[in-house]
Amino acid sequence: MEARLRENQEDCDNGLKTRAQYFDSNERNLGRLREVEARIAEAGGDGTGGPFSELVRRSDPAAVWDRLDLGVRRMVLREIAVVTVLPGPRVRRPGSGYSDPTSVLVEPNRAGQ
Repeated sequence: MEARLRENQEDCDNGLKTRAQYFDSNERNLGRLREVEARIAEAGGDGTGGPFSELVRRSDPAAVWDRLDLGVRRMVLREIAVVTVLPGPRVRRPGSGYSDPTSVLVEPNRAGQ
């Protein structure tokens, strides 16, 4: 969110956005930032050593991720990515299961831009 705020300022400074567009975008981004900060605080990631805080500050975030409960994992994923499960093959592929990793699309969450 902070990067989006900086980009918004740069776009305005470079004449790529009008003043009205800057304020509109800034308002959305600041609102989203406050929302994310509130969720982090609710999850105990407000600097008190909670799971979200631990996840973003540790040198081995994968190990921290493995210890997080499902609810916190979902919260983190909602904030950073949009996961779409596409229709996959209806038959089992030889040597593997029914799931097809290529049928899962993960994209950055661009809400509030």
